[in-house]
Amino acid sequence: MKTKGSILLSLIFIILVSSIGLSLLSYSITHFRIIKARKFRQEQIETLYNRLYLYLHNTRKKISEADISNIKDIEENFFNNENFPDKKINAIRIKNSFKFKSFNKEFYVKLRGIQRIDAYNTRNNYRFASGIRVIIYSGDIPVSLIPFLMTKKTTSTKQKNPGEYGVNVISPDDKMIISEKNLINDTERFLLENFTNSGTISITDLLKKEKTGSESLNENILFFSDISNRISMLINTSLDRLTFSINDEIQIIKIEKGNESYILKYIPKVDYIETSDTNNNPQGIFSEKILVNGDISLMEQNGVYAFSPETEIILTVFGNIVVNNSLKTMKRNNKSSPPLTLISIINPYLSRKKKGGIITLTGGGLSRYDLSIISSKEIINLNRVAELYGTLTSPSINNSGKLNIHSEYFSDNIDWIRLPGFTLLSKIYIDYIEEIFNDK
Repeated sequence: MKTKGSILLSLIFIILVSSIGLSLLSYSITHFRIIKARKFRQEQIETLYNRLYLYLHNTRKKISEADISNIKDIEENFFNNENFPDKKINAIRIKNSFKFKSFNKEFYVKLRGIQRIDAYNTRNNYRFASGIRVIIYSGDIPVSLIPFLMTKKTTSTKQKNPGEYGVNVISPDDKMIISEKNLINDTERFLLENFTNSGTISITDLLKKEKTGSESLNENILFFSDISNRISMLINTSLDRLTFSINDEIQIIKIEKGNESYILKYIPKVDYIETSDTNNNPQGIFSEKILVNGDISLMEQNGVYAFSPETEIILTVFGNIVVNNSLKTMKRNNKSSPPLTLISIINPYLSRKKKGGIITLTGGGLSRYDLSIISSKEIINLNRVAELYGTLTSPSINNSGKLNIHSEYFSDNIDWIRLPGFTLLSKIYIDYIEEIFNDK
């Protein structure tokens, strides 16, 4: 009986061990299959992702390198399935779709668009969605929106390598635009809109009188207001020095000529203006529009910073300008406009004299300029390295060193100087790549 019991127990043990072994074997096989399936899925997903990423890269390159400057209705005549056809790569399909929204401005149209690109595998449910976003301007484009514009006479309007001029455009798309077109210059309209009301004084009559250079400073500083009672400033004489500095949120501008000096203090976008002339202290919000009817022999910064975070000065000069060393701003929060837009052009009322239009950047070493520059004749860089955080427009550049343009600040704030009939690709970037889960 004991022998039979031992045999029975042994059989039970053998059956139990075999059952455990079979379970472990079944688990191992199942686990191996799961690992293999996961690996296969991962390989399939990586293949699909890599195909999409390569297609995105090539598409972005095609858009950025295309000459779209003269394409009308670009959202229909360029962004379409003829230029960007769907693709088949074995079981992988890549499909394009396009969506644009337009914003009508006075002189141009701003287009925000997305080119959606979907990639999927016909043999499974693996799918990715992605998007390339673009911002495009079409029409008469304010030059302050174009990072580097040469208005030199050439055979056509083209995008060329800025390195030919010793200039490096630090942006996702290292481009410059050379235009044979004459710029639209509505400076007279700008003056009439911003320098309209100062008693019986006419801005037109003032600017038609040729200056001798011997005028008194204080007597030739006048304030005007626009229809919204925003205050603008006319300095109706040449200057020896113009200095920018700040004191907390207060922007300070010191104006000097000979033994005379004048100080303007204001808080941007706030009803606070103070001057050193108590008899000429306007009330209102300073528009930050300043017109100098003459040369500025030296423009410079006093202290660590030239501009406050909120400053947006538009300085128009009917003469030549020399900028010494750096002009820096405090950190600006989400601002597209530069703290200073510097314009050197010829007095439209005395155009026969052909005076003005030359801006010289000097300092000798490494200088940083937080400003945009518009010159009607020439920009001269005498620095070893000049870092320009803004835009540059000029028919000629005389560059003794290196000039790096960082397209950090650009806006349509100078809408009275425009490049006519142009289409500009302002921004292009890959917005997203995401996996789409489909359980069906």
